Amino acid sequence: MENNKKPIHQIREGLIVASVFENATSKGSFRTVAVSRLYRKGDAWKRSASFGRNDVPTLCKVLEQIHAWLLETSSSKPNAAGPTDQEATV
Repeated sequence: MENNKKPIHQIREGLIVASVFENATSKGSFRTVAVSRLYRKGDAWKRSASFGRNDVPTLCKVLEQIHAWLLETSSSKPNAAGPTDQEATV
């Protein structure tokens, strides 16, 4: 997770999890998405940002659902989708 912040929304399908975080800046707020795959190591659950070939269909499904949720909930917030491509270019 990002800076131990709690996500404002999560979608989970099997072991694939997509989490949406709200980020506040001096220019306004925007949302980011973190995607991970859960796995078990001993008695503890861990997260990985690596995905295997068999994870890809589920990953696509989760990302489509997150995208739909972002569009649905951000229509009233002009900056909710995050920086534009030009703002994100370094």
